[in-house]
Amino acid sequence: MTEEENMWLAQIGYNNSWPKQTVLTTQAATLFMQRMLENGLKQILAPVVVDKDDAMEAFKADKQIAKIYTCVLDVYDMLPQRPDLAFDAAWRTFEYAVETYANVAWSYKDHPFVETVKDKLCQEVLCHLSDKEMELQEAFSMLFEALSLNSIQFAVNRIFYEKQLSVATQTHHVYDRAKDIIDKSVLEHIRKTYAGEQGYMDAKAIRDISRRIYRLMNNQDADFQGLVVKPLDMRARFQMLINVILYTSRCERFHGDIYSPFRSTRTKMDTFYNYYFLTLASYILFWSVLHKLLSQKHLPLFVTPASIKACVKETVARMNEILPNDVK
Repeated sequence: MTEEENMWLAQIGYNNSWPKQTVLTTQAATLFMQRMLENGLKQILAPVVVDKDDAMEAFKADKQIAKIYTCVLDVYDMLPQRPDLAFDAAWRTFEYAVETYANVAWSYKDHPFVETVKDKLCQEVLCHLSDKEMELQEAFSMLFEALSLNSIQFAVNRIFYEKQLSVATQTHHVYDRAKDIIDKSVLEHIRKTYAGEQGYMDAKAIRDISRRIYRLMNNQDADFQGLVVKPLDMRARFQMLINVILYTSRCERFHGDIYSPFRSTRTKMDTFYNYYFLTLASYILFWSVLHKLLSQKHLPLFVTPASIKACVKETVARMNEILPNDVK
């Protein structure tokens, strides 16, 4: 039997025998756990450590902060083997924190997350924190450097692959968000120079575009077949990360037509890197917004820029130690 047929049998057996059988592994998952063991790791994600006394004081003073805090704890339950589910929890928690902050700081209520608060979030919260707190600026730089090539490729597919518009209603929103960050003329140049006569981009083209977008996200020029584009500024980097890369993956998790990331032959080692990056990015953005929210409410700052930076530094080091991310 083929590898795919063997996986189908394993999937059927897992379903029919659950809960007696509680583990369904792939070759990649087995290799992942083997590398974890070889490197003496129980987890890849390093938690953002909070000050216990300050946290208790903040919780007693503001029950909403206590409520938000409980949500981030769901992230840990899915790790180390299911970073895709951890990403779902981390994104949901980040979104909740942003909605709370928007209500407190800007009196926003019941508005779409991305469409309404994205510019204010990137400029007035994240860019402001980056300018004000050197340790957060360093944390964000490490996060951009750790960008998953897979996540960029996924977004590039959704920006340019027009044939999917008829079956994926969210696709045109990805293009609309991208052209607010990268000039429309640049996107059209990319489409014309990288796509074939039928408007189709092969895997090599998608990979080449993604590597160049990675450069733009990391303060480097990028040459798109004769068109040199300057690096994105900090605001645009946050917009690209949140409104295109993370949001595209989030929408695909809820609306897409995809294989289960960790329950099929599509599971590879870089699948682990991709979802660990998505989890880490959402997780760090959550803590950053929470830090700003605590300041806005004049509550004890039980999460600090130093603790956020420490999380990024340790998590990225662990990711790079055992997982591939070919962005060079």
